[in-house]
Amino acid sequence: MGPEDSQWLEVESPFHADQLGVSIVRNLSTRYQHRSASLQPISELMAEQFAREPGNYLAFFSSYAYLEQVLERFQRSFPDIPVWSQSRSMNEGDRSAFLARFSEHGRGVGFAVLGGAFGEGIDLPGRRLIGAFIATLGLPQINPVNEEMRERLEVMFSDSAGSGYEYAYLYPGLQKVVQAAGRVIRTIDDQGVVYLLDDRFGQRTVRDLLPAGGKSALAYIARKLKYRSRRQQAKPRGKQTDVELKQIAYLSDTLVLNKTTTQRLAHDAAKEACCPLAALLLGFIVIGVVVSF
Repeated sequence: MGPEDSQWLEVESPFHADQLGVSIVRNLSTRYQHRSASLQPISELMAEQFAREPGNYLAFFSSYAYLEQVLERFQRSFPDIPVWSQSRSMNEGDRSAFLARFSEHGRGVGFAVLGGAFGEGIDLPGRRLIGAFIATLGLPQINPVNEEMRERLEVMFSDSAGSGYEYAYLYPGLQKVVQAAGRVIRTIDDQGVVYLLDDRFGQRTVRDLLPAGGKSALAYIARKLKYRSRRQQAKPRGKQTDVELKQIAYLSDTLVLNKTTTQRLAHDAAKEACCPLAALLLGFIVIGVVVSF
């Protein structure tokens, strides 16, 4: 996790609270068993926002299957609103065509999968993108591998109940949410909105990890990870098995930060502070949060 005397640098954002409005929709569930009931409410909410402020929007979903369900309902209910969609087998030309639809004077909704090619690493400043709808927490799939990881992490970080779930599911999911939401504000002149479409976004454990007040969720997670991992590493070597040591290394390098160590995160944060596009610390800084009840 880096030297014991490694330092963190926190810098203030050049952005203002009124640049981005974030709404948490609390009366909606995107859990698998509730998805069929969520199709119409999500479609109506996106259409209402589009009617209120026509422009380009991105809508993110947890899977292609869910995306296609909402897309079909949206097109059927609101055929006059232009839409375009990410597909499973897009090549470079297809991806370029998808992004080309987000023109300064364009209008419509692009449908994409959270964590995919359009959830990070794309810049659509100004009127090219004025809002995003995120209809998922981005939690990894529950399967034997992830469950084994959760159980092992629960033992490693036994000082905090539920920490295995946080590290195996919640943090990786929210990282993708943060990255996707960060597509909206790219310059100091941008204005936009983000809708977080799931009641779980309103839970305190989740809201505390979302960027607010100028703090980055990913930086917070990184600091928390760094602190806990150091506590584990401080144990006498004889009390740590090789499996535990490998888990710490894996957790540090891949699980939460996508092969970026916490020390690298701090370095990047300082470096990006000098960039006029630093709306994000590896993701998304929301300075003002507007919560819908």
